[in-house]
Amino acid sequence: MGRSRTIRDVTDRVQREGSLTEVLRRSDFAPPGGYADAVAQGLAQKDMKISQLRRFFGEIKSFEAKCRQQRQQGTEAYELDEEFLLLPEVAYAVGRKLVPEAFYDLVRACINKDKVRSIDDMERFIEFMTAIVAYHKQYE
Repeated sequence: MGRSRTIRDVTDRVQREGSLTEVLRRSDFAPPGGYADAVAQGLAQKDMKISQLRRFFGEIKSFEAKCRQQRQQGTEAYELDEEFLLLPEVAYAVGRKLVPEAFYDLVRACINKDKVRSIDDMERFIEFMTAIVAYHKQYE
């Protein structure tokens, strides 16, 4: 994997490049030392508690049902709607100093119409967040 990554490095890459399936290949984020591991380690260093991360994760996992429903309908495009409500929730947690601003920046970089264009993109976001939660437990 080369050099050590930071949350900012991962956020910058997501912002710079294409859709989430193009930017977040499983081989880049899932292995130890990958993007999810780097983000989790950075969040733990900034004292983000797993309870805060799991609070947002529960909501993120609820997006899976929408993905399944759209796949059953034969739709490949993904229309962001209630997913945008995650952004003010994370911003509020930042304001209360429960979540580092770097996490908000990462979520904001991922939840936008340029990054989530298809069901595959949303599923990749869910997988990425799942990996972050899993690695975070290691560092807490």
